[in-house]
Amino acid sequence: MEEVLLNGGSIALIIGGIILASGFSRWRLVNLISKVSPNKIASIGEGLYEVEGQATTTLSQRTPFSKVPCSYYRVSVQRLRSSAQRNKGLGQWKTINRSSTASQTFCLEDSSGSIEVLPSRARIFIDESWSQYFENASQCPAHIKEYMRQHWIFSRTLLFFPRSLRFVEYAICPDDSVYAFGWCRCSADGKRSISRKYPFFGPPLILGRGTESSIEDEIKSGAQLGIWVGALISALSLCAIVCGFLS
Repeated sequence: MEEVLLNGGSIALIIGGIILASGFSRWRLVNLISKVSPNKIASIGEGLYEVEGQATTTLSQRTPFSKVPCSYYRVSVQRLRSSAQRNKGLGQWKTINRSSTASQTFCLEDSSGSIEVLPSRARIFIDESWSQYFENASQCPAHIKEYMRQHWIFSRTLLFFPRSLRFVEYAICPDDSVYAFGWCRCSADGKRSISRKYPFFGPPLILGRGTESSIEDEIKSGAQLGIWVGALISALSLCAIVCGFLS
């Protein structure tokens, strides 16, 4: 019993610490956003800015499943878990594939000008824009079957039973109102861009469909949840460790 409490408490303490750190990281992000005010694109120089504008694109790009014109998309393919896995609390769906147009740029426009968005490694806050469930994945439309072929997603299990798959899209479409927070640069010819300042650290790039207040509220609610859950798990794990030492 002592060993179970110590080992279980130690593992739970690590998990709680990670969740707590994630919550505080989001809270710092909220504070950083609150210190920066939205700017007209034409007034932006080099530095940390937030802008709001309408999405545009010069590419004839469409989402892979619903075939809707878009400026940016992120998609996922999810497999229906078995009833035994769902009973273990693992959730209904398991994501087996993700892809996005993070390597392709698009533009935001307001009444003063336009700015190029480099979405690579951005933190994206977009609600699900389309989804469809196929109980038998082999009955998907031809264009979805082609996506599955390109990404090595099989419509049947190893025992040749049909797989149940859910296809989900998150998209920013032309003329959508988009909020962007990140590091802006201005080239010698006057072209502006917004991205992460550095690839793996420093101020992030935040993109969301909506306004500053809606994105900030979403980040804040996630931060509060992370802090409370992380603190609760950490406190319970510390109690388990203390009981293990005392037993």
